[in-house]
Amino acid sequence: MTAATVGRLMDAHANLFVSLRVVGAQAPMLNKVLGSGGLDADWRDLLTRHADRFVIGTDSFFVSPVLRGGGPGMTFAERNTPKLQATVHFLSLLPPDVAARIGRDNAVRLYKLPAR
Repeated sequence: MTAATVGRLMDAHANLFVSLRVVGAQAPMLNKVLGSGGLDADWRDLLTRHADRFVIGTDSFFVSPVLRGGGPGMTFAERNTPKLQATVHFLSLLPPDVAARIGRDNAVRLYKLPAR
């Protein structure tokens, strides 16, 4: 999933949308949007070019304060903080209008969420 491959697919298919799972620079993954030097330039160009077709996605959930006694669900939910911090940092590296689209507006539009 390189920026070049995703870009070619998005250029060719106007109905293709992409969910981004942002991870920190130290995460052991290939083809990350964030590296030790900040936002990857190829990804920045692609995100700007197709700003209306990206959303933020995670495999995260939040636990009710009533259930904060522990267990595997709680352990999983506690891992949200680093993902949230990486996502906030990622969005801060984008132009404000692109960050707003990717971080909020596209999800509101695509999933028909109520506007606030």
